Amino acid sequence: MNEASAKSILSIPSWPPRGSRLSPDHVNALNRIELDFYGSIFLGRRFQTSAEKAVTAAWNEYLDSLTVNFVGENWQAREELFVNLMSSMAKCLRLEFDRVHLKRNVYSPLGHFEVEQELHKIRKAVLEIVEGRKNLKVEPTLPSAQPTLPHS
Repeated sequence: MNEASAKSILSIPSWPPRGSRLSPDHVNALNRIELDFYGSIFLGRRFQTSAEKAVTAAWNEYLDSLTVNFVGENWQAREELFVNLMSSMAKCLRLEFDRVHLKRNVYSPLGHFEVEQELHKIRKAVLEIVEGRKNLKVEPTLPSAQPTLPHS
């Protein structure tokens, strides 16, 4: 197996899942990019191919965008940076994906999104109660009458 094939096999698991940006798998994959495309060390010096340099440059741009709160049109700018990153990774790994494929060809069930949103709301609400910013409303109720069973 040549070096390109080895890199391709090693890097595919770290390919960031496109459909679930908050998942631990996505974050872990992003954090491996710098290692996977570091290049090689020869005589104590780092050497990167131009394709590896393109990946690390795209990663640094995308990482920088993650520190800013993006909404509206700015969200599209972050998406474009993510597609740039994926595109540079694909080129480095000699995979043939066009930009439209990288943007659109993702299966992400609506149910996964809804569950993620609901869990986020629940965590926020519980945190507000625990931190004393909101009160938990409790209403006492009388126990309902138990149906009586006929005696036999």
